[in-house]
Amino acid sequence: MLEPRRVAARAAANRLAFHLKESVGKTVGYSVRFDSQTSRETRLEVVTEGILARRIVSDPELKGVGLVIFDEFHERHIETDLALALTLESRAVFRPDLKLMVMSATIDTTVIAKFLGQQLQSAAPLVTSTGTNYPVDIRYFNEQIALPRYGADAYSAQAQYSRQITEACARKAIEAHKLHGGDILLFLPGTGEIQTATEFIEEHNLPQTDILPLYGELPPAEQDKVLSPPKPGRRRIIVATPIAESSLTVEGLAVVIDSGLVRQPAFDPGAGISHLETVPITQDSALQRSGRAGRLGPGICYRMYSEADFKRRPKTRAPEILRTDLAEASLRTLAFGSALKSLQLIDRPSDAMLSQAEKLLRDLGCIDAAGKLTETGAAAAKLPLPPRLAVMLAKSPSPETAMIAALLSERDAFNLKGPEATNLAFRIDQMTLYFNSGHGSTALTTSIPIGIDKRALQTVERVWRQLNAPNPRHSHPPEHSADLGRGRTLLHAYPDRIAIRRELGSFVTRTGKGVSVEKGDHNAEAEFLLAVDISGGDKNAKLRLGLAVDRADVLAHFKDEITEREVVREVNGKPRAFKETRLDALLLAEKEIPLPEGFAAKQLWQKIAEQGIENIIGETAKEFCLRAEFCRQWDASLPAFAFAALTHTAET
Repeated sequence: MLEPRRVAARAAANRLAFHLKESVGKTVGYSVRFDSQTSRETRLEVVTEGILARRIVSDPELKGVGLVIFDEFHERHIETDLALALTLESRAVFRPDLKLMVMSATIDTTVIAKFLGQQLQSAAPLVTSTGTNYPVDIRYFNEQIALPRYGADAYSAQAQYSRQITEACARKAIEAHKLHGGDILLFLPGTGEIQTATEFIEEHNLPQTDILPLYGELPPAEQDKVLSPPKPGRRRIIVATPIAESSLTVEGLAVVIDSGLVRQPAFDPGAGISHLETVPITQDSALQRSGRAGRLGPGICYRMYSEADFKRRPKTRAPEILRTDLAEASLRTLAFGSALKSLQLIDRPSDAMLSQAEKLLRDLGCIDAAGKLTETGAAAAKLPLPPRLAVMLAKSPSPETAMIAALLSERDAFNLKGPEATNLAFRIDQMTLYFNSGHGSTALTTSIPIGIDKRALQTVERVWRQLNAPNPRHSHPPEHSADLGRGRTLLHAYPDRIAIRRELGSFVTRTGKGVSVEKGDHNAEAEFLLAVDISGGDKNAKLRLGLAVDRADVLAHFKDEITEREVVREVNGKPRAFKETRLDALLLAEKEIPLPEGFAAKQLWQKIAEQGIENIIGETAKEFCLRAEFCRQWDASLPAFAFAALTHTAET
């Protein structure tokens, strides 16, 4: 049985085992990342999405499995759609006897039943269970807190809004604590907001009340405190991410406070960059959240938005496969033996998104020009990491590379301000010192890295040990050295994110995207910067995490891609000729040369290159280009009419 989250998988297995009057791991067991409770007696294994998809890749026949259940299918994570597609492929090729069941409290049964009927070539039976629904009193919040639009100062505006809504929710929790009995569940979009709200509520010293966070990276023992029955005479305020939205029954819960927000991955196909964005939840998510208060008895839900706002929201969320990076899914399916675009998916991604995924896999060396899996790609597909980090570890296996991969595969474990805020090198140095200090000893508590979240540190350490497990010779701590070639290592993962400094704190990547950092930041003076994590898909993005890279490492890594060209441009009103050494948009070096014959034409092409063709052509032509480029979402074989592409190819 598939559950979308680790906490839900563990909770479901424990709940089912409880009803069987058994301990978990007997008839009912579970397998999640870093934790598994199964035995020879296990008949029902509850697993997370990634576990199932990887299991099908390694065992396409799903030997010993008679039924695959997809629970909470309405969440439509990319791993859910991928696991369903791979299961259908396995059934078609290897296991015609394999049975499937799709379950959800809020799904559109017509769409999924029709899809399954088409794939299985027979009508899919529809089973409905009303269950017990206790009434929930919905109360709306009419004070307007506007969600800022993404723009030039979106990063700071988003942070300001996040704090406003978090404190409003925390105040409502304190108010609800005085007005109602029972436990309170507060939904917030992320761990940063959870920490802020928890500290805010704790300052009010509510009597006989425990303030408990709940999120994915929390150790299982602390998650169990939330899922266990409340202690007699004590109340709880549970501050959670959307992991508590479905699959969980919290005993004693009477009140839900819904921020109305969720943090989800978004993808800019044009820039090829993924980022997290905070967006309003859909109506079905709001119903799921309020339903937590009515599982075991009547309850109350405070929605921190107006009723009119609720009615304006979409009824259901868009499937993740239509709005997120597909490189990892593409690599996984190629390892299975089928291209992602050939699988039977409920919703097919656009050709532009599929093409972007293939381009990244080619750039990383995972697939060849024909789209076939390479040796590097096959090695990367076996690692429990996103493609970039998997390729980095496959090409440069070492304890330190595993540590860097562990650090970057999770949310940023460090909360740093000032000069080191974006400095990946500082984080790597701190983690290296930690691993080399004998941190298991209680006498060495000073080795805890500066600015790190201790729970996140535990997760990074578990991932590091998992990545090192197949290579005992690499299980020793990473070496601490001034020159470890980190730039060379990370260039394997982020070849498209190399940037050159234009001025203090301002950089441009090889794709022409601008990246900025505060002028007092450690990375502001770097000649070359690897922009590992940036905010949003704007033309000028904010650096979140980066690493200064030596010129020699850049020239060595891209030696086969660096080109030279002769250009003519005006300097102080006079034409001058230069020989440029370039890596796409990066000007690596130039020297002046005599003006060549026909330099006037070259000067014209150069003006187009500098100004952009959109500033040369007329409005009618611009509108045509925009329409033509829009059409490419449905047919990637059409020629590119993006202004950047036309500018780049103007001369030819």
